[in-house]
Amino acid sequence: MAMSLRASLPAILALCACHSPGKEGPVLVKGAGLEVTAADLRDRLVLENESTRGALRDPARKREFLARVIDEELLLAEARTQKLDQSPEFKATIRTVLLQELRRARARARNAGGPVDAARQEAEERAWIQSLRDQAKLELNEEAINAFVP
Repeated sequence: MAMSLRASLPAILALCACHSPGKEGPVLVKGAGLEVTAADLRDRLVLENESTRGALRDPARKREFLARVIDEELLLAEARTQKLDQSPEFKATIRTVLLQELRRARARARNAGGPVDAARQEAEERAWIQSLRDQAKLELNEEAINAFVP
């Protein structure tokens, strides 16, 4: 994909988001297959950088921001209609983003206690993955594996 994963994360998350009834806050905009609530707008504001959030204190800018969110929601609805969220490329991008976010979260948690050397970090990651394997109670089909990987 041409745009970076970090830059595309808001669009990816928005495309994955399920619009469910009962969201908190008033409905700001409603149309065929589209609903934007005050909570949606607040959630989107959090993703913006600080200078943009500061500029949105101006009511005219806030309306412009709402208009951009509406346009994006319309485009995302069209993307869903075209089933772009079901394409192999999209699914691969989601997988990559989720793995990156998981690794970032683990790094933040690990670094909270101070710096960790690379060897220790690798050992901790291997141990963590092994614990996930143990929890999953994996059953390997050796016959199928051997047929696939001779």
